[in-house]
Amino acid sequence: MIPLAIFLALFVWSRSRLALVAAFLWALYVPYELAMKHRILCSGECNIRVDLLAIYPALILMPVLAAVTAVLASRG
Repeated sequence: MIPLAIFLALFVWSRSRLALVAAFLWALYVPYELAMKHRILCSGECNIRVDLLAIYPALILMPVLAAVTAVLASRG
């Protein structure tokens, strides 16, 4: 939830749409991960999580782009 709050604050500060998209991605990821933890979406062995190979790059790339564009937008 901390990244979600950070990117919402970044959106309010800079009005960067990418910051809002990054916050939205984290808002989608938190319930998904909680459902995996409580074995709602995972029945049985969830030790090898191939789904994270697709999710983590988006959760890393989008916030980096959002932070860069927000800083650039606030300077200009």
